[in-house]
Amino acid sequence: MASIDIVSLNKKFGDHRILSNINLSIAEGEFLALVGPSGCGKSTLLRIIAGLEPVSSGVVAFDGEPINSRPPQARNVAMVFQSYALYPHMRVRDNLAFGLRQRKLPRAEIERRILDAARALELDRYLDRYPRELSGGQRQRVAMGRAMVREPVAFLLDEPLSNLDAQLRVSMRLEIRAQQERLRVTTVYVTHDQVEAITLADRIAVLNAGEIMQVGTPLELYDRPANRFVAGFIGSPAMNFVTGTRSDGGVRAPDGTTISLSPSHGHAEGEVIVGLRPEHLSLLPDGSAETPTIDGVVRRVEQLGAEIELYVESCGTRLCLRHFGREAPANGTRVRLGYDTARLHLFDGATNRRIVERTTAG
Repeated sequence: MASIDIVSLNKKFGDHRILSNINLSIAEGEFLALVGPSGCGKSTLLRIIAGLEPVSSGVVAFDGEPINSRPPQARNVAMVFQSYALYPHMRVRDNLAFGLRQRKLPRAEIERRILDAARALELDRYLDRYPRELSGGQRQRVAMGRAMVREPVAFLLDEPLSNLDAQLRVSMRLEIRAQQERLRVTTVYVTHDQVEAITLADRIAVLNAGEIMQVGTPLELYDRPANRFVAGFIGSPAMNFVTGTRSDGGVRAPDGTTISLSPSHGHAEGEVIVGLRPEHLSLLPDGSAETPTIDGVVRRVEQLGAEIELYVESCGTRLCLRHFGREAPANGTRVRLGYDTARLHLFDGATNRRIVERTTAG
């Protein structure tokens, strides 16, 4: 296992900057997810750690030792790709053994590692099959096994589950996390799926346009997003945003609605953005005097089984609300929504950065 430090890293392809001033420390044995939209640079950063891409400037270090000049084969990392990258003409056993044979390990050691990985991943019944004879999930486990047998200092996984169906992705998430906890190998996991990142990672680094927006635990990113981008990227369904101007005790939305704020939000002036998560809005009964509230009109109802997503026209925009009851108002119904001011998020309208709440002494 190794700690990984990335210091002032920049990457350009020609005149196009892919990564800008990346600073990131990954502890030994930590599971860190790199998330962000397509094209944000997360796979490029993973390939730089692996040695498959050179840096334009900056340093990558393992256990404090710079490794910029070290070739991929000398870094002792194992990479798992989206495409599995298995040899179709080799049986599972030979796919697992290939890298070990290249390193000229003793036959007994190769066999031990293969059997250990096969048992851990429940592949021992499939060692004599070809990849074409396996399901997508089994092929992905072979790819994981090929990484495990190398006993690397770090696992690097590049969207390994994106080719699987939804149900299989859930079971493979559990498998990946279980194996990482068993092996305690430093792991960097690239995904565009924030649900994967939240359920798998100890910490998450959110990238956008080649820059790190925020690094923190899943709950830190959910509870205190550093800016509007992180707030909208972490959480499903995505956070609602209402742009307005500060008024006495709240924010005035474009339709004249006033959204109340807590005293901790201070008195920032000018244009601000209020963030309300769908799960923090509640559907109130007729005549409810509960405050604070906002009124709106239901425009769409999506039944999801265990919950209902309501899309309500309010505050000059369309708000999403997660409702856990069995009954829902019909389209066109006027409704009253309740919210807790302590769960509102406030962002600066000019910079999109979080407006930090004031703390109360004592």
